[in-house]
Amino acid sequence: FRYPSFNDLYFQPGGNLDLQPETSMQYEWKNEWKNRNFSFSLTPYFMDISDMIRWLPTSEGYWKAFNTNKVQSYGVETLFTFQKKWNDHSVKASLGYAYTKSINQETRMQLMYVPYHKGNGMVEYQYKKNKIYLQALANGKTYTDSMQKEMDALQPYFILNSGIEFPWTAHVVVGAKVNNIFSEVYATTAYYYMPTRNFSATLKLNF
Repeated sequence: FRYPSFNDLYFQPGGNLDLQPETSMQYEWKNEWKNRNFSFSLTPYFMDISDMIRWLPTSEGYWKAFNTNKVQSYGVETLFTFQKKWNDHSVKASLGYAYTKSINQETRMQLMYVPYHKGNGMVEYQYKKNKIYLQALANGKTYTDSMQKEMDALQPYFILNSGIEFPWTAHVVVGAKVNNIFSEVYATTAYYYMPTRNFSATLKLNF
């Protein structure tokens, strides 16, 4: 059961005072296997949702909260991890994949902005408190309308980031990161493209 949030009801523009609470029956079966430095999890799930609260674009140019009468969402999530430490060294790695099917039971079509396929990965090496890492994100084709128009769909993309962190003093950690290493041209929302290759720096203060 989920009652509409404050923003769902009152945010302007887009809040909707006529929203009904969202109700659902959810089933999940998580399976996990571990062997020394390795672990693997497999989680199938199923959700039967009534009056699902969704923010959708309107002809006026802004997004608004609506109820979708009946939605069934099901799929599987997997995660593989590896972790090993020796002396002052440690290595961590993970690889995940999710398949999601969220179907509007009235139209029999996938919900907008819900990709069928998503994947992510990470490799991290640490020596004492010095760290270097690599992150990956893959996203499948994503429909941006309720009728699954191919011409309006967001195309699949693969993003790779890399960064380092090291202690400057006992209480200060500095870092640098390269985002979107391959300068992939992609969008997560229709007509709003994300930055190509870009750089960032971080400063962490620990007290």
